[in-house]
Amino acid sequence: MYTVLMGVAGAIIGWFLGQKLGNIVKAAGTGIVGSFLVVRGIGMYAPGYPSETSLDVEALAKDPNANIELIGYLAGFLVIAIAGTVVQLRTQRIEAEDDTDDNFENQEESRTCGCF
Repeated sequence: MYTVLMGVAGAIIGWFLGQKLGNIVKAAGTGIVGSFLVVRGIGMYAPGYPSETSLDVEALAKDPNANIELIGYLAGFLVIAIAGTVVQLRTQRIEAEDDTDDNFENQEESRTCGCF
C-alpha cells in the first residue's frame, strides 16, 4: 500500500514539475544530447576517449594519466551541456501562452480567405 501511495505521489509531483519546468527540461535534454555528440565526435579523433564497451575501471585506477584524460572529457561534456542549455533558454523564448494556432489572428475578417 505504501508503494502505491508513493507512486501516485511521485506521479502527481512529476506532472506538476513537468508543467512548471517543461521548457527547462527540453533545453537541458537537448543540451545534454548535443554535448555528448560533440564530445564523442572529438573523441573519435583526439586521443584518450574511453571505449564505452570495454571500460576497465581497475586499469583507470592504476593509470593516473588515463584519469586525467577521462576527467577532461567529462569536464568538456559538462561545460558544453551547460552552455548549450543556457543558449537555448536565452535564444528560444518559448512562451506557454503563445500556443495559438490561429494563422489569421491579426487580419481583418473581410480580408481573410474563406477556404479554412
